[in-house]
Amino acid sequence: MESAPRSIAFFDVDDTLLTVGSMLRFLAYHWEREGLDPDRFARARAELHRRREAGARRGELNRLYYRHFRGCDSVDLAEAGRDWYAAELARGDFFHAPVVDALRSHRRAGRHIALVSGSFPPCLDPIAEELGADLVLCTTPRADAGVLTGEIGVPVIGPEKAARARRAMTAYGVAAADCYAYGDHASDLELLLAVGHPVVVGDDPVLADRAAREGWLRLPAAAARSVSAAQPASAAQPASAARSVSAARPASPARSASVAQPASAARSASVAQPLSAARPTSVVQPTSAPRPASAAQPASAG
Repeated sequence: MESAPRSIAFFDVDDTLLTVGSMLRFLAYHWEREGLDPDRFARARAELHRRREAGARRGELNRLYYRHFRGCDSVDLAEAGRDWYAAELARGDFFHAPVVDALRSHRRAGRHIALVSGSFPPCLDPIAEELGADLVLCTTPRADAGVLTGEIGVPVIGPEKAARARRAMTAYGVAAADCYAYGDHASDLELLLAVGHPVVVGDDPVLADRAAREGWLRLPAAAARSVSAAQPASAAQPASAARSVSAARPASPARSASVAQPASAARSASVAQPLSAARPTSVVQPTSAPRPASAAQPASAG
């Protein structure tokens, strides 16, 4: 029987564990895969961007995002999610190395790993499997007989991330003071405040200011990919290309008896080490320079 976790480490996903915003990239991939109008993604992204600029809350953008999947079969989406993930890995620079190193450190220390995201299972399940996550706390689209209605329950954004984390801590009987959380955006602040060990990823001014005042740990922002963030992973990319081995040494077992260093020391791990023995992949050490703001940057729905 698996022993109870010492604590839980909660990780935001987009631009925290990953170097990209997975939700819009998956939407573009899915529509390309289905052979839909290639301009459809551009229009959807432009609408999300317009609403964000008009002051729409992230929860509202999250709901708008899922309406684009109305009528989709849930089984087909799960398959598309795995193909999308394989294509992203094949392109490289998908995972944000310092945060993945911190995640490994927590696993070695016997902590449960939880992904907390406004994204949904087709995107998150293959990532969770790769990283050995124990929990996926995410937005759940509503379905009727396996077909998505385009509506969701409560978006796992802002306060809801903190609420899900608190419920998980209660369910596992762990103290909030012993838990960790990682986030990159001001909307992650409540999640960070819900635990005893918050870690800010990147240069969001709200989080950076709070980290400076509270003495929170910080990790560098995810480096921009060498390709445009708006460019979807090609649906033509074969899944087998994503499984190239970058190093022979497998990751440490998730339930090692050794006590790991704290998250602040996580960057000492080799970035060439595979994420798992089953699915080795290469991660690249990003720079610490902040990502420049751009009016062309796609709106985030999660």
